[in-house]
Parts: sequence; structure tokens; C-alpha cells
Amino acid sequence: MPATLPAEPGESGGVRSVQRAFDILSLLTEDRRTLTIREVVDETGLAKTTALRLLQRVARASPGGAAHLATLRRWIEEAARAGHAVSHGEREPGLSAVAVPVTGGSRATVAALTLSGPTVRSTEERVEEFTADLREAAKRMSERGVRPSTELTPWRAHAAVATGRRQGR
Repeated sequence: MPATLPAEPGESGGVRSVQRAFDILSLLTEDRRTLTIREVVDETGLAKTTALRLLQRVARASPGGAAHLATLRRWIEEAARAGHAVSHGEREPGLSAVAVPVTGGSRATVAALTLSGPTVRSTEERVEEFTADLREAAKRMSERGVRPSTELTPWRAHAAVATGRRQGR
């Protein structure tokens, strides 16, 4: 997803749309891999039309457009099975990245650790090493008590993990 989506009427720079998208994504957990539109509406407080419009905009904003949705779903399923995600040039030619989840007390994903760099340095062997190192760091962060909260949105959770702050400090 791009850093910002095209703005909704009355929104500046799409920041609110991105936050809404992260709010929806934060509903997904290892045990809850799919959501109905009804669940999204009930749990985010968004109007059904707003939720649908946002999800359609996210799909259209992907590199392959709305037709890319099946590929995105397949990648999500693969990442969930593997416990990490790897990208080689999907968003930026010549750039590769590895990401692992940081989980809270309920094992729900509350943040992600990523490492990116030039694809030429991302051999299969190096990606395995990067993944192992990221998993170890994510495990330590998870053990320190990073946890989801209504006060800790996904953006704030990321900032808390990045700075070492936890809720209640």
C-alpha cells in the first residue's frame, strides 16, 4: 500500500484513510484471518459504504490495481503460513525486504519488524539470516509486553515498539 491513499473528501493527504486501513488490518489475528464487512463495520464504527469504499481504494492503490487483489491475498496467506514475508522488487525495483510480526500478550500481531535493502544483497541465504535475526528481535519485543489496546493504535504501537515504550509507562 502506498504511504498515503488519495484523500477522501475533507481529508488531508489521505492520512486518515491510511489510519482507517490500519484499524481494519489490526482486527486480523492469527486465529482470525478473515473478516466480513459486517464485522469491519461493527468493530471499527465505520459506515458500511465507507468500509467498502476504503477496501476498494486499497485494492486499486496496489501496484497491480484491483485485479491484483487475488495475488495480495495469496501473499498474505503465504506470509501467515511462513511466519514472515519477503518482497523482491514488488513495490520498488531493486529493493527487497523481509518482515516478521511482533505479537502482544494474546499472540495477536501488534507491529512488524522489517529490514530492507538492495536486492543484489538479498540472496536466499542472506534472507534466511535476516529472517532469523528479525524473528529473534521480534520475540524479545513480544516478551517485553507489547500489547494491543484501544489507546494504542497500530501506528502508535509501531512507534512504541520502535522507541521501546510500552503502554502505561
